Amino acid sequence: MPDSLLRKNKNELVDEVKKLRGALDKCYNQIHILSKGRSDIFSDSFQNLYYSIANLAVRSMSLEQLFYDIHTILKKVIDVNNFIIALYDPKSEFVNFPYYIDEHFAGVVQSTKRKYASGLTEYNLEQGKPLFLYEEEILKLVEEKKVVLTSRCPKIWMGVPLRLEDKVIGLIGIKSYNHRNKYNTKHLDMLDFISGQIAIAIERKRNEEKLNFQNARIKTIFESSSHLMWSVNKSLALTTFNHNYNDAILMLHKTPPVMNQVPESLNKMLSKNDYLNFVLSKYQGAFEGNSQHFETSNTLPNGREIWWEIYLNPIYQTDGTIEEVSGIAHDITEKKIADISLQESEEKFRDIFESFQDIYYRTNLQGHIQLISPSVKELMGYEPYEVIGKRLTDFYEVTNSDRNLADELFTIGYVKNYERNIKSKFGTIIPTISNVRLIYNRKNHPIAIEGVARDISSIKQTSEELRNAKELAEKSLKVKQLFLANMSHEIRTPMNGIIGMIDLLNTSKLNEEQKDYVTTIKRSSETLLTILNDILDLSKLEAGKMQLRPSPISIENTIEKLFALFQNLANAKNIILEYEIDEDVPMYINADETRFLQVLSNLTSNAIKFTEKGSISIIVKKAGKKRIKFVVKDTGIGISKENVRTLFNSFSQVDDSSSKSFSGTGLGLAISKEMAKLMGGTIGVKSDLGVGSIFWFTIEAQPVDKIGLVKSFNETEEDYFKGFGKIVPKVLLVDDNPINQKVASQILLKAGCTVDVAPNGMEAILKVIEYTYDIIFMDIQMPEMDGMTATKKIKDLRIKKLAPIIAMTAYSMEDDKERFLNAGMDDYLPKPIKSETIVKIIRKWVLKQDEDFVNEQTPQIFSENIINLEVVNQLKIHLDEYMIAEVYEEFENESRELIKGCESKDWTIVKSNLHTLKGNASTLGIDQVAKVATLIESDIKKKNTSNYENDFFNLKSAFDNYRMQYKKLLNINKNVSA
Repeated sequence: MPDSLLRKNKNELVDEVKKLRGALDKCYNQIHILSKGRSDIFSDSFQNLYYSIANLAVRSMSLEQLFYDIHTILKKVIDVNNFIIALYDPKSEFVNFPYYIDEHFAGVVQSTKRKYASGLTEYNLEQGKPLFLYEEEILKLVEEKKVVLTSRCPKIWMGVPLRLEDKVIGLIGIKSYNHRNKYNTKHLDMLDFISGQIAIAIERKRNEEKLNFQNARIKTIFESSSHLMWSVNKSLALTTFNHNYNDAILMLHKTPPVMNQVPESLNKMLSKNDYLNFVLSKYQGAFEGNSQHFETSNTLPNGREIWWEIYLNPIYQTDGTIEEVSGIAHDITEKKIADISLQESEEKFRDIFESFQDIYYRTNLQGHIQLISPSVKELMGYEPYEVIGKRLTDFYEVTNSDRNLADELFTIGYVKNYERNIKSKFGTIIPTISNVRLIYNRKNHPIAIEGVARDISSIKQTSEELRNAKELAEKSLKVKQLFLANMSHEIRTPMNGIIGMIDLLNTSKLNEEQKDYVTTIKRSSETLLTILNDILDLSKLEAGKMQLRPSPISIENTIEKLFALFQNLANAKNIILEYEIDEDVPMYINADETRFLQVLSNLTSNAIKFTEKGSISIIVKKAGKKRIKFVVKDTGIGISKENVRTLFNSFSQVDDSSSKSFSGTGLGLAISKEMAKLMGGTIGVKSDLGVGSIFWFTIEAQPVDKIGLVKSFNETEEDYFKGFGKIVPKVLLVDDNPINQKVASQILLKAGCTVDVAPNGMEAILKVIEYTYDIIFMDIQMPEMDGMTATKKIKDLRIKKLAPIIAMTAYSMEDDKERFLNAGMDDYLPKPIKSETIVKIIRKWVLKQDEDFVNEQTPQIFSENIINLEVVNQLKIHLDEYMIAEVYEEFENESRELIKGCESKDWTIVKSNLHTLKGNASTLGIDQVAKVATLIESDIKKKNTSNYENDFFNLKSAFDNYRMQYKKLLNINKNVSA
């Protein structure tokens, strides 16, 4: 450090001064002795010479000046035309001649040095005493090879070693080339007399130059250093400082530091005033001999905080006392900010780590715990030190899947969301879910394992409670459905008799008044049936069992049906009923006409109900690539904002007073809302009280070609009783209810059938054995033997050309229909029976007519499930919900491309695509798509492609069913699928 260099050089200088002082005292003693004993030898001029040379060490500015001054003084007392000063260090191999005067050369010969050899100078140095030699003596030394001359041999030589105590540092020599008697021994004694003083002067000046060089070097280091440097005395006044210290004080206090500054300005230091006592204590420690190291800070005028690292060191005097302290400081602001940030980050991590509710742990690759969060105490009862160093496997239940987990961890680097039971200190088992990953070094080599385990006891408990609640809800729902099914059965049974008799009565000869009465009864019974259907529809929607049956339909034809249905009702109220279809709306779409028409009919019916004058407009417009919007605009009574909020709730009506003017269950809009949602759309309303309302709903529907449209029936009620031409179908009617027997028999007889009646299943079996029938209508709920049992036994008879068995029952729930068809029945006809419906069924099964007739409640191609949930449940054993969502979404994307490839009619490609589609769909339990793909593939293998366009349409319809429904069926929400 710079202050140590200062101390070193100062101490060296002190030592040299002591030596010089000792030599000087010795010289004075010699003078004193000589002046007493040999006063006759020295004149006053010699003494003056001695004192003049002694003063040269102080007066001369440099060594060169000193040598010149010595030569000048000697000239005053002796002829020195040839004068040399040689300097020699025994440690060196060279002799230096810093001053050399030779009469053969003008002026001072340039300072030279030569390797130590055998010249006169070296010989004189080796003798270590003054020498007075004449020419012959020098030549003799040359002859004896003790001296080698490098120039002319002088006539006379005088040389005196320069001695400093016991050390010879050089030599002064005088010679003459021309005059043998120019010098005598008196001159030699004079030179010897002053040699000591010359040696002292030369050594002092050399030391001064060394010290000056060192000081210059130290000053350069002192000023060029990037550090702040200063020193203070015991009063803490500055004794030295560099420009960095000056700049720092000036920057902090706007005034520069002042040398020997008095203590009243101590506040103008590097540190804040708040740290003054602390800093003073550090200086006090340094003055007591203890080096100090500390950090401090101050605030710049611009508000920026700056930090320094400071070292204080005592400066020792030669006697061991301490009069000054040196200081060195350097700026550590950036490092301090980084340290503070790191400290804050560590504190933040520590706070998080210590407040962690889950257990965080880190192990080596062998599974020994190296670090664990304090939360292990709360969760498992262990103090962290109790588990450090132990194996992780000591604290959980080891299973067969652990090896697979380890393989997965070291293969892909992490394992997520795996469940494991851990053991607490008290022996209890705690279910947890964990995420684990490998920790890598900079060379990407695994060095440790870290993981987080979360207690899922409450989640498990909640899940169990939810499962129990779900089971309870399902039981409650089942009870509700059973109740509704029974109520439906009980209500439909008498309704069957009422509606059937009304149909029969209406075909008899009635006068106008009677026809009016019959019409009123029929409308009332239909209203009652509508209420019953609304309740059942709502139940299906709530249970998630309502399914769409999409098929190609004409929008215009459907709207015309609606228009024909409500035209007379509108005319009766003098209301203008009109419709408008925008040009960009596709002519044909794939949709469930029944459900779509149900929503539109409900909105139209309400519009007519609540409109007394003006008009009702039905508008169809395109609302997206596959989205169509239907608007029903009326000029009716309107709805208040308060009532709009609850309009789509179940059993909610705008007018719910006891004197309300409009009847209804309040279920229509609630059902319409769910129906719209089921069709991939929404429903809404905008209304002004007293002005009118605009109801709208949207559906998702794929545009299609005209091919494959379902035939429509426009026959009147009387048309159904025109018979079946020359064919007289023989019908077996199985029903235990006398009213139902009577109604159904009359309808069948009037339609041109022959009818046998069986009151129960046993008699039905006997009649089937005895007679041959064209069709059998089988009730379900009967005494002695129900319809499903009877059907099974009849099928077991293996009768050739067995008549189709049609379930004809008051059970009309969705799962009832599936249950009957699965029991072996061929078709399904719900009660109450309408004459047109029963005639259609006969035409379909007996006459084989109307092949395209599709009962809305009896799907053919799409009788299979969209997705077989049993397959899904099996997949859930191996995959989590995210993977399930991903797999079924990938099927959607891949199948879209496969189906698109089937449009080419390149049968090799089509067959390959269908094979892949069939396999993928079967694996995932997508039964509808799998069945249709299988049928088409089979036909193509048989080279039967005549019906390919219709089959391909069915395939696209099955895929659209899947695409629109699978997320709902699998309960895939947006967050999971994303």
